Order: sequence, then C-alpha cells, then structure tokens
Amino acid sequence: MLHSGPSQVAVLAAVGRAGGAVPLGPWVEFQRKRPVMIATDLVRFAALASIPAALGCLSFAQLLVVSVVVAAADLAFRAPATLT
Repeated sequence: MLHSGPSQVAVLAAVGRAGGAVPLGPWVEFQRKRPVMIATDLVRFAALASIPAALGCLSFAQLLVVSVVVAAADLAFRAPATLT
C-alpha cells in the first residue's frame, strides 16, 4: 500500500527497536504498577488503532511514530513486572 522499498522497511525495524531504548525506568520505578500497566496498554491500543483509522492517508512517517510509541509503551508495560 505504501510502496516501501527494502531500505524503508529496514528503517522501520530499526526505529522500532530504538524506541525501546527510552529511559522510562526511573519514572516507572516510583509509580504504582497497575495504573502504569493500564495506561501503557491504552497508549499501545491508541497508537495501533491509528493505523486503520488513517487508512486513506497512511504515511511512512505515521508508521515510524507508531513503531516508536508502541516500543516505548511495551517497555514501560513490562518494567513493573520485572521490578517486583
């Protein structure tokens, strides 16, 4: 649909992994765990739901943003489980 080449697919994969490098540990450590997990799950849902919502005007930049947001939210979601 986007007519992306191999280089754009590689950039998308790399940006998704780099999004997991956001330093959220100090913030998550001092928060209650259940609200953090619920909030990050809702953020992931909203980011992923924006893809079909923008199907008519989907762009590569939107996919990059969604990839970073989902990776960072996934990191924050899993952090409370590893801290306990």
